[in-house]
Amino acid sequence: ARLKGLLAEQQQLLDEHLASAAAGDDMSGALSAEVARVKAQLEKERERQKEMDAEAEERDRDLLAALDDIEKLKTEAASNAGETEQRYMTEIQDLKRQVAEAQAQGSQQAQAAVAPYEAELEQLRSEMSELKETAAGWEEAAVNAEEKSEKIQEEAEADRRRLASMDQQLALVHDKYKRECKLRRKIHNQLTDLKGQIRVFCRVRPLSKKELANGHEEVVHFPEDDMLIVSGAGEKADKEFEFDRVYNPEHSQSNVFEDTEPLVTSVLDGYNVCIFAYGQTGSGKTHTMEGPKEDPGVNSRALRELFKLSNERADTETITIKASLLEIYNETIRDLLSSDQSKKLDVRQGSDGVYVPELSVVPVSCQEEVDQVMEHGKKNRSTHATNMNEHSSRSHCILSIYSESKNLTTGMVHVGKLHLVDLAGSERVGKTDATGDRLKEAQAINKSLSSLGDVISALTSKQSHVPYRNSKLTYLLQDSLGGDSKTLMFVNINPAGENQQETMCSLNFASRVRMVELGTASKHVAGGSPSSTPKKKSISK
Repeated sequence: ARLKGLLAEQQQLLDEHLASAAAGDDMSGALSAEVARVKAQLEKERERQKEMDAEAEERDRDLLAALDDIEKLKTEAASNAGETEQRYMTEIQDLKRQVAEAQAQGSQQAQAAVAPYEAELEQLRSEMSELKETAAGWEEAAVNAEEKSEKIQEEAEADRRRLASMDQQLALVHDKYKRECKLRRKIHNQLTDLKGQIRVFCRVRPLSKKELANGHEEVVHFPEDDMLIVSGAGEKADKEFEFDRVYNPEHSQSNVFEDTEPLVTSVLDGYNVCIFAYGQTGSGKTHTMEGPKEDPGVNSRALRELFKLSNERADTETITIKASLLEIYNETIRDLLSSDQSKKLDVRQGSDGVYVPELSVVPVSCQEEVDQVMEHGKKNRSTHATNMNEHSSRSHCILSIYSESKNLTTGMVHVGKLHLVDLAGSERVGKTDATGDRLKEAQAINKSLSSLGDVISALTSKQSHVPYRNSKLTYLLQDSLGGDSKTLMFVNINPAGENQQETMCSLNFASRVRMVELGTASKHVAGGSPSSTPKKKSISK
């Protein structure tokens, strides 16, 4: 079609040239040439047109053949599609039927499965409704409680103010009570000095780790600072004891010495003083008298105080202090400061009282020297383990301090003695399972303590004869128990219920001791020249 258009245009152009040629002869030559050229070109175009027409016819034939094939395919596809559609429709119908059946069956199962949950849901809805009602009640109660809380806080604040006022009043009353107790104790001590009564301090140790592990309970209680109560066993009633001072397990070594100090310091004024600890084995006697290095007991603190006073009086007095240390083991006196432990010693009565001839006496001028003396003696003391105490003292130990104070102005000499006694523990042989040497020791200890009890009984009943010489212990303590000494006894007790019987025995004995009246203590003055203690042998440190 394009070619035909070109030919038409060329024909028109030719016609125009021919018309022009007719119009002008002068252009005929050129026009002829142009015409010839156009005719040649036109001829080529016609040949080309023929070829293209031939090609078009061939394409048309091919196209028609292809259209026939397509038509056949369409017919075949339509036939196949019909068959496929029919088959698919059948399958779809089957599937729809199966789905309907499954839906019906599933609906029934779902309804069966959901039914219990619907009931539970209904119950939960009911509970939720109740909870909402309860919450509403709580909210109302919370509002009321808040109002009440504010009111209570106001009342509490008023109570706090009242309590603060009462606390102040109580503090004043407590201070007044403490002053009254101190004054009462002072008056009691003065009365005790006038009567010459033996002061008795009771000290209760805490329960040991072993006792706590075994489930033992304390049977001792402390209503006042001079009173204790022992709970009764079984149907027995509680028993109350009153002493000059009672120390519970919380009291320290310094608390104990605070009340002991006035007696100790009177030694430098020429008085004889005796302090001894009594109680069952394992009740804390050695701890009270000696104590550990880091927390010393009465012995070390007493000497420390004596040296302190000695230094304070250095401008007005010349004071010398000496010490001896012995033990009574199986009724045998042993010099703990002597290198010869086989030396036999005995008790004698002299012009200055009871003494032990040839007993080693060491001059001491400071606490360090005393510590050396005590450490040396401690190594020689007899101690062994028993069922009642792992380090039981198997002897009575007596540390004696001799002071001589010369007044630099008057020349008057005051001679004083301080006996610090750690008695061996009283014990029941059956409870300690002692055998052999331990049994012999226990029997000797109990015999000497029994003799001490006989002496106390005789003094309490004011008998004409007091059996001091029934044992070495009571013979050595004769000046302290029956002379003009100031005497203090510590009764140490174990608070555990399993030791209640021993505790009662110790407290009853201490109560009898407290009734003993020795008479008014007096100073020991040696005129214008120094007096000496009984003849003793001095040894080097």
